[in-house]
Amino acid sequence: MLGELSPEDVGISLLSNLISFDLSGYPIDGPLPKLPKIEEINGAKTRFKLVKDLAEREGLTIRQLYQRIAGAREHREIKGTPELIADQLQLWFENDAADGFFVA
Repeated sequence: MLGELSPEDVGISLLSNLISFDLSGYPIDGPLPKLPKIEEINGAKTRFKLVKDLAEREGLTIRQLYQRIAGAREHREIKGTPELIADQLQLWFENDAADGFFVA
């Protein structure tokens, strides 16, 4: 995974900027700390919510979280069979949940 190649300081900086909250003083192999309410964020609230929800849903550490988003450039990343990927893209398209796709 591309994110595994990110140096710790770069990953923490990327994640901190993405959620508008400085994570540099927290254990990298621990969970996200208690974050401010979404109304208190002075950044992209949608990105904040997506990242926070991902961390909570999958029980990710700070390191795992920045590794996950580094490869996806802050977007959802799909891995799997061609059929699984096509089904996900179709689902998003049919439910007006995507305005485009980036395939790498």
